[in-house]
Amino acid sequence: MKEILINLLVKHEGEKLHVYNCPAGFATIGVGRNLQTKGLTKEECDYLKLNVYEKNAVIAKLEVRGITKEESRYLLSNDIDYFTDDLSKRLSWFISLPEMAKIVIVNMAFNLGTEALLKFSKTLSLINSGKFKEASKEMLNSAWAKQVGN
Repeated sequence: MKEILINLLVKHEGEKLHVYNCPAGFATIGVGRNLQTKGLTKEECDYLKLNVYEKNAVIAKLEVRGITKEESRYLLSNDIDYFTDDLSKRLSWFISLPEMAKIVIVNMAFNLGTEALLKFSKTLSLINSGKFKEASKEMLNSAWAKQVGN
């Protein structure tokens, strides 16, 4: 599942190995890692050998050195783990879903954030009931689908 998500998210979000400003104006790197709101964990800073941990110092260092593709994928893998764990805790039925349904929900959570995803109550209810076609129609009729496009 993770490899499929990595490929989809790289395709949908893009991957930039240098710091850039996302559409909302936040310093971002890799596959959508927001350095201002999410930042990097101590473990991630150590993996990247940054030798700094404070958010602004991390951003400044990454603006100079960027990251490698391997480092980008490491951060993305951590993000996928985070959303998978978060959804497993917050949606009791998430674990029992077919793999493709999990992939769709994690992809949406990555794009929207978990809190915003949970507001898709009708869509989530349909997914929980195994009504995947109806759920996809709900998703496609949302403002979110119009914003993210194909």
